[in-house]
Amino acid sequence: MKPWVLATICFIFLMLSAVFLRMKPDHPAKPKVPKVSQTEKPELQIEQYKLPRIQNAEFIRLEKLWSESTAGTAVWQESGWEVSNWLNKNGMQVEAALFAARIASTQANEQNWQKVTEYGLQYFMSAKPDLRQDTLALLSEIGSKNGLELNSKNPAFRTAIVMQDFEKNPMIAVTALKSIETEFPDYDPVQKILVSLSLRSGQWDKAEKRLQNLMRKLPKDPIVNCLMVDLLEMTNRSSEAESYLINCFKK
Repeated sequence: MKPWVLATICFIFLMLSAVFLRMKPDHPAKPKVPKVSQTEKPELQIEQYKLPRIQNAEFIRLEKLWSESTAGTAVWQESGWEVSNWLNKNGMQVEAALFAARIASTQANEQNWQKVTEYGLQYFMSAKPDLRQDTLALLSEIGSKNGLELNSKNPAFRTAIVMQDFEKNPMIAVTALKSIETEFPDYDPVQKILVSLSLRSGQWDKAEKRLQNLMRKLPKDPIVNCLMVDLLEMTNRSSEAESYLINCFKK
């Protein structure tokens, strides 16, 4: 190629580059703003909690009985408990707790509150994420409606009230739970909670001592077996966990 031809090509290329640069805006492109999630978790509203859609004939039958009853009536409450019990027995402890709370929010009697508390405590001890905060909200919301007293002789009431303030002062809550355990030695849920808290704080020996007592009393209890699985996994003894997995409700 002749030198003058090459020079001409280079000149044209430089001219085009200059024109392109002149056309480019002086200001930089606006940075992309990350989209803000519009699906933040709403505040727990137990009265509006809706049941999940489950394709199971028995569940559909129970749910239909409940939904076709007049809200607040004895039939509505009784069929609602049946729905909640079904959820609980079929491995949906979260849904059972929330729905039980919805039913109990229309009632202020001891028996129903105790049932909700039992579900709530089970919910609290679950290993699934985000459940702890929801459980505390659930217990707090029900507790505030019913005006429960700390000096109640019902251990479920007392435990629920303690758990309402757990986030504010865990140490005081643990002391109160131990007091309930001493006063009501046969009340298993509070012992399960103390095991769960010991596991979270790395107090393996304390957790194991309580768990051994619970296993003697409740060898097939799902929560006790799940807690035992957690303990064995946390202490590098996973090979021993298989026998407990059978009775554990974890998925």
